[in-house]
Amino acid sequence: MQTKIHTAKCLLIGLAFFPCILSGVCFLLPAKGEAQEVEIEVGEVTDTRTTGEFFSGCEVTLKIEGDAVSNSLGIRATRLHMAVDDTGQNLIKDTNSSPSFFDSSSEKEDTLQERIKLKNPSRNAKAIKSLEGELEIFQPTIDNEGMVIIEDFMSHPSEPISSSTLDKWHVQVTYLTKESYILKKKEFEERNKEGLKKAAERYGGTFAEMFDDFFEESLSDEKNTLQFYVKDPDKRVIDLAFIDNMGNPVEVWRRSSMGELRTYTFKKTIPPPDTKLVIYLATPDSIKIVPFKLNDIALP
Repeated sequence: MQTKIHTAKCLLIGLAFFPCILSGVCFLLPAKGEAQEVEIEVGEVTDTRTTGEFFSGCEVTLKIEGDAVSNSLGIRATRLHMAVDDTGQNLIKDTNSSPSFFDSSSEKEDTLQERIKLKNPSRNAKAIKSLEGELEIFQPTIDNEGMVIIEDFMSHPSEPISSSTLDKWHVQVTYLTKESYILKKKEFEERNKEGLKKAAERYGGTFAEMFDDFFEESLSDEKNTLQFYVKDPDKRVIDLAFIDNMGNPVEVWRRSSMGELRTYTFKKTIPPPDTKLVIYLATPDSIKIVPFKLNDIALP
């Protein structure tokens, strides 16, 4: 197995949303309406070529800068339309796994990084001929309905949070007590009986232990965990976060999820009752889609 790392200087400079390609540099020309400048530069390129199935692959790190970035909390998703090396081999993976939780930046930064995971290039390949796709940059505000702030949510346990914005986007969020959490666990088991049975048959005792451990750990850490039921049929909920009465973010130590149940664990104890809940939503106006096309990225 051989792993190599390379830093490329291929630069994409643009204004959303129409690309014009000139010898490895992409200029995104502005569409009608307000344009937002975005620069995408290829950073580190890692290529691990093996004959085995595991630990092989190629990673390209994109560095994204510009106005759209400075007003964002991070990248929600990346979709690849094309990735081929200079021998013509397709590099797009058959399956792409997305993280369970959005990796948000508590402070808006000037630069974002996104790691693109690809298949191994051909042994004879010297460059990625074309890497083309689009980024979803998350820019939530109260006005664009990407951010919903709920006060006194701890005062209404086991009740769906009342919000016209959540209703509009068919989202239901409920803060759970220990008792209501146990009831939701039973509902989850009953509703997913067949799926849980098949998973247990496939993975054996390992899956059953993981399932039980998830709920037991949540209940055993009752003094420093908050549990929520999130019904989100359209997959709009990007994340839940917390702010104190001064508007400062409250750090979450660990997050976990199982189906519609989410657990947020804090280092010592749960935050005070006047803590506010922030619900981040993917809405048409909170997501900015930025296309990119990069050519001739040198492989290490």
